[in-house]
Amino acid sequence: MSGPKEKDINTDAEKIDTIGQLLLDPELKVWYSSDSASHAQKMYRTFQRDLTLRALPSNYMWQHY
Repeated sequence: MSGPKEKDINTDAEKIDTIGQLLLDPELKVWYSSDSASHAQKMYRTFQRDLTLRALPSNYMWQHY
């Protein structure tokens, strides 16, 4: 007996939706849920940047080595 087939995630919108559904932090979850349609229209790399900027503290210093 096998379980349900796992769904392939191919498009940027599918990647963004999957990540949005799996967010655990309440503030990030609200940020995503409040504008999920707009987020789904972004390119994945743009969404990833926006999410990273939202998740980091405002005084975070990027260090390049």
